[in-house]
Amino acid sequence: MLSYLRVLGSALLRPLRAIHRFVKFFRTYATGTMRSLANSTLKKKFLIKQEYQADGVRHLNQGLDLYNQGLYHDALKQFSQALSYFQRIKDLKNEGTTLSNIGGAYRSIGQYSNALDNYQKALSLHLEVMDRKMEGKTLCGIGAVYSLLGQYSEALQYYNHSLIISREVGLSI
Repeated sequence: MLSYLRVLGSALLRPLRAIHRFVKFFRTYATGTMRSLANSTLKKKFLIKQEYQADGVRHLNQGLDLYNQGLYHDALKQFSQALSYFQRIKDLKNEGTTLSNIGGAYRSIGQYSNALDNYQKALSLHLEVMDRKMEGKTLCGIGAVYSLLGQYSEALQYYNHSLIISREVGLSI
């Protein structure tokens, strides 16, 4: 009877040991695979973000070159493309800088309402990411628009605020 119980116990334990080995193997394999997949996904997202940021910066720089040549409409197209890349990857700092440049281009072609709208959006982002340098530049741009509109007291307020920030960060306007 004792040998029967040993045989029976051994027969019952074999499947349990096999199940235990399978579970142990699965945990090791699945954890490693999932960790590998997670790392792979993170790497892909990081590379995509880097690619989008590089494309955004390229369009931003092309827009600045066109702006400096006085080709404001062409600059706006490049700035708009840069903006879409920065928004896709939630790059708030570059998004704010781009919106400020869009505001400058609109100011240069006399579309003051669009200029103010973009400057205000840019200012909001500069405040959010605490970019004091661009905050000062954007305030100066807003002041310039109000000056062009003949609203000199409003312009003066923005210019003064811009001057204070510019002195804080060592920026010459």
